[in-house]
Amino acid sequence: MMKKIKKWVKKSLFLSSIFYKFRNINNKRKKKKNQKLLAKYGTSMSHKIADILNGSSIQYFYAYGSLLGLIRDGKFMDHDDDMDIGILNTERDIFSKLDSLMERNGFKKIHAFYLHGQIKEVAYIWNKLKVDFFLYEDDKSGKMSSYSFFKKQGVEYKQASDFFVAKLLCHKITGVKQLTINGFNYNIPQNAEIYLADIYGDTWRYPNPNWKNEDCPARNELH
Repeated sequence: MMKKIKKWVKKSLFLSSIFYKFRNINNKRKKKKNQKLLAKYGTSMSHKIADILNGSSIQYFYAYGSLLGLIRDGKFMDHDDDMDIGILNTERDIFSKLDSLMERNGFKKIHAFYLHGQIKEVAYIWNKLKVDFFLYEDDKSGKMSSYSFFKKQGVEYKQASDFFVAKLLCHKITGVKQLTINGFNYNIPQNAEIYLADIYGDTWRYPNPNWKNEDCPARNELH
């Protein structure tokens, strides 16, 4: 019944504008709440993830905005509302192994994104804070690929599971190293600065308040 009401509302131009305005307000509230959670529990969650994964065969590293904040600001960025981690596709069923480790240690999986029948991203919740794991794998271009799943404002989706997909290409990540901040070692790519230039451009060292995901030089929207 609720789905039918939402569909009817979206078809009405007047009600649709109210619907999207309300949703945007609600999303902003959620984002602010999650920003506070990351500021409060981000370090604790990093310690917990390290305790879980450092003894495993999974090669992981902080990626995207999480990596940018750690290297440029020495902390997670104030406007970030979740944590981004990349994992190298070095073994079969790597997400099954990740699931087992994370859920055994108090993390709850909230979604998994598939492309052509293969998992490309998984998200978990711990202490109400979200962490996304992105799969990084070799691409035929000679670079390394990962995928971003997103929704566009004003687009009507048949199912809640419908998303647009963008492919991101970066230089190959050959391994990880440690970045020490306040006595804690964060896993980052060996070529972290090259990676950040791939994702954010050569000016990544300078904060850009107008940055949008669409500005990413590595981004190629698929559908």
